[in-house]
Amino acid sequence: MEKGIFEIIIHGRAGQGAKSMAQIIAEAAMAKGKYMQTFPSYGAEKTGAPMLAYVRISSKPITTHAPVTKADAVVIIDPTLVDTVNVKDFIKEKAVVLVNSPKNTEEIKSKLKCSQNIYAIDATGMADRILKSNHPNMPMLGAFVKATGVVEMQEVLGHLVCIFAHKMSKEMLDKNITAVKEGYNTIK
Repeated sequence: MEKGIFEIIIHGRAGQGAKSMAQIIAEAAMAKGKYMQTFPSYGAEKTGAPMLAYVRISSKPITTHAPVTKADAVVIIDPTLVDTVNVKDFIKEKAVVLVNSPKNTEEIKSKLKCSQNIYAIDATGMADRILKSNHPNMPMLGAFVKATGVVEMQEVLGHLVCIFAHKMSKEMLDKNITAVKEGYNTIK
């Protein structure tokens, strides 16, 4: 794999916003003058089917177009995927792993059988409370920003507004911004 590239794998289910999360991260990096690449990978293309989204960020042009095989960060948006995703085979030694789960971080570390920088975030609980929907990608996005530092909150929120302002009401957009900020604040 090329050196100097920060690589991300986002695991989710179709319809949960993994693709949108990847797009926002990539565009936030691009706003800071970085090269980026993002693409989804679907199995069965239907709502609820497991899917992946990949992101690469670099200060130099990215020449590879293969799926990410060893990530600097892994995000698991759907908690049911923790049992099916073999995270330790796809992460670098100092990777950050963010898991949407109401369980504590120690329980998640034990389940994943790895000791990297693992964070458990109850993003579903936040989404239910703030958004009144099962879209945990926004709290997970905020947690990603804080845990990795690879993109900045200002650019993330700017691109969130840019992507969704024409797709939802101002009230719902504000709730999504709140969800991102709350996810950010869960990482200590």
